[in-house]
Amino acid sequence: MNEIHPRTIAETVDGMAPKADRMAANMAAKAEGAIDAAKGAADDALDSLKSQVGDLRRNVPDNLARAASQVDELIKRGMDKARDTQAAVRERASQAGEQTRGYIRDEPMKSVLIAAAAGATLAAVISWLGRSRGSKP
Repeated sequence: MNEIHPRTIAETVDGMAPKADRMAANMAAKAEGAIDAAKGAADDALDSLKSQVGDLRRNVPDNLARAASQVDELIKRGMDKARDTQAAVRERASQAGEQTRGYIRDEPMKSVLIAAAAGATLAAVISWLGRSRGSKP
């Protein structure tokens, strides 16, 4: 059997120590490089975020002004539409009034009878509603 002499083991270990030191130094350098790269990436991301926040701060007033202008325009259009509708309703009511006056002038007897029938019907409905409400507990 081959015997290994303690001095051979010691010499082998002593010979490996510089290699192990170089490997440890190499790993430490790589770890520092990775840390530096991660720090650089984080710094870049932070710079990008700061830039985007700055852009947002600069653009918000313009966007708000644009939105306010659009709201003002919508309000103006709505008011114009309401005025147009009001004018159209007034015109139709005026025409209906003119037609009613013309019918009364042309057919006075029919007009009186129609008004009397409408009044009697309205009085009957009011009377009926009064009795039906009065009889409920």
